[in-house]
Amino acid sequence: MSRRDLARALLPWGLVVVATSALLRVGDWRTKVDAGVEAAIYLALLFPFLARSSARASLGVLPSPHRVVLASVFTALLIGHFARDARATFPFPGWTMYGTRESPDTLVYYRSEGIDAQQTRITIDEAQLFPAVDGSSLAATSRNLAAAVMRPQPRADATQRLTAWLTAIGNRYNRIHPEHPIEGLELVRYTLSLRDQGKSGPVAQPVWQVRLRGNSE
Repeated sequence: MSRRDLARALLPWGLVVVATSALLRVGDWRTKVDAGVEAAIYLALLFPFLARSSARASLGVLPSPHRVVLASVFTALLIGHFARDARATFPFPGWTMYGTRESPDTLVYYRSEGIDAQQTRITIDEAQLFPAVDGSSLAATSRNLAAAVMRPQPRADATQRLTAWLTAIGNRYNRIHPEHPIEGLELVRYTLSLRDQGKSGPVAQPVWQVRLRGNSE
């Protein structure tokens, strides 16, 4: 297998990686273009390694069906990495272990806040409501559902799932605290800048609110 033959064989797969990564990346068109460009750069850097005579010889002796399977799996891995949408590319997620900063400049966290009849807000700790469930799993559920709703183009069932989740939390709270029930529940996203050591204080952004009497917004 010559380098030209290898390039011709890899070109369709490379185009699939670039196009699919851009289409599946969540965000505006600039973000999607960045995903495609990033994928193209990675593929360009990878080609010299595959073009080495030893690699070409190894690929050349493989039967055609084996090469197709190998290329398909490798393509799925790359798309999962560049698209960064684990739901769309499962079971091929992004490799973010070494691609995400360990200490971001902004801390992001979510809080469930109950609203009683006097419109007083009560911070609710899901870990106390569901002691049998790991607290980090509960926090991750709220974070993931909120992220799905806040996307530029949320999925059709994103709001339904978040509404059901918040309703379950509110109903559970009212069963445990019948002496002071809440009428609604709101999920709030807080961001805290770490550049000034938190002196500016957290900034609240309401994500979604449900009424426990069956009305949601």
